[in-house]
Amino acid sequence: FLVVIFTCLTDSSDMEPTVMDTSLIQLATGQFDVGSVQLLVLNGLDLLRIEGLEEVTALRELSLQHNLIAEVQGLQPVGLHLRRLDLAHNKIERLDGMQTLRALEWLRLEGNLIDDLLQLSRLAGLPALRCVWFQTQEGNHTNPICHEPGYTKAILAKLRVACLDGHFFLKDGFEIEAPEEPAAVELPPTAAWVAEDYWFVSEKPDPQFVEKELAFKSSLLECKQMQSRLHLRGEGASLLVTIALRLNSTSIKVVGGWS
Repeated sequence: FLVVIFTCLTDSSDMEPTVMDTSLIQLATGQFDVGSVQLLVLNGLDLLRIEGLEEVTALRELSLQHNLIAEVQGLQPVGLHLRRLDLAHNKIERLDGMQTLRALEWLRLEGNLIDDLLQLSRLAGLPALRCVWFQTQEGNHTNPICHEPGYTKAILAKLRVACLDGHFFLKDGFEIEAPEEPAAVELPPTAAWVAEDYWFVSEKPDPQFVEKELAFKSSLLECKQMQSRLHLRGEGASLLVTIALRLNSTSIKVVGGWS
């Protein structure tokens, strides 16, 4: 998406306040069609009002720090999509006009002039609001309401926020939603791919195996007896014994030779 950053760093004390309109956004972006802009930063331009957003329909984040804005008006065109709004260091006293920001999650208002806790009712109806700043995390750039007794409790009692001035809270009535567990998967029944007695091992030995084992032992014993008789005769005979085991018949052939 297209990112727009247009911040005035020059001394504007002798210049007329800049008007926030489509021409300014076009100048900042270099784009004629501003409908694709999702992030717009117009800090330090001495803007007096929020306006000219009718064609910026895809806007998700808006930063207007260090301007001269006194009223939160002109945000209706982006009310259904705007998620992050930074109005720090302006001249805002009232929060009228915030009620239309139904998707707003993140709001910075430190360094303004809000002095009435009743203004919080304008934020209470924002269903997605989770983080709001009326002062920095270190307690600097405060609004007057930050000095009210029980300031933190009053904010948390009126707003369903998890983060206030950079500090995170978990209170009654607000819980982090755990992800839904996936539904159980039911597998269809399957037919057995082997017979039930496939892995059954009989405790009794196979008769055929016993018969072949006995035949092998008998042939081996006969061979040893023959070799012993030849040595006892002292004839200096040599015996070449070749035992060929045939798996099919388990037979033994004995070939003897004398010299």
